[in-house]
Amino acid sequence: MRSAKEITESLEIAKGLCEGKTNESWNARKAGRVMAELIAHFKKKEIEEQYDRVQIIATVVISKEDIDDIMVSALEGGITYWVDKVEPRCGIEFDFASDVISKGGSILIHDNEEDATYELTKAKLLQGIRMYAEQPKNNDIFEVIDRELHIDCGMVDAEVADAIIQYALFGEIIYG
Repeated sequence: MRSAKEITESLEIAKGLCEGKTNESWNARKAGRVMAELIAHFKKKEIEEQYDRVQIIATVVISKEDIDDIMVSALEGGITYWVDKVEPRCGIEFDFASDVISKGGSILIHDNEEDATYELTKAKLLQGIRMYAEQPKNNDIFEVIDRELHIDCGMVDAEVADAIIQYALFGEIIYG
């Protein structure tokens, strides 16, 4: 969607076209695109207004394997565009860095964009999952199994894992 300023400018151009004040084809094309976007926006709003919505609170079951899978997706591609170093911190044995969080350890993550290091813990990761789930369009990673809500890790790709880690570390999406 365009900014309010762009929409206002385009509406002024469209008004001028309707009043015959301009005949520039570029302005007509620009106004036409904005009008099409506005029509689509308001049609969507009209459809949305036909339905009521309720907010629910749901509990999601998250297994150690789910945590490991999310971490694999994050470490093998999801966060690599803004992270240049990952250092496990724990007094436990692990085979892979992706296993550290589920075993109660933590990982130091170096943000190469800000030249800062953050500590990721299991509690922070779970908070990141919660924050991701609270976004209106982010419920596609969940499935119901035996009347309980679970993460479908097959739907947790690099982009989703990146978002979860950013929510866990920053409380918001900063990159991407």
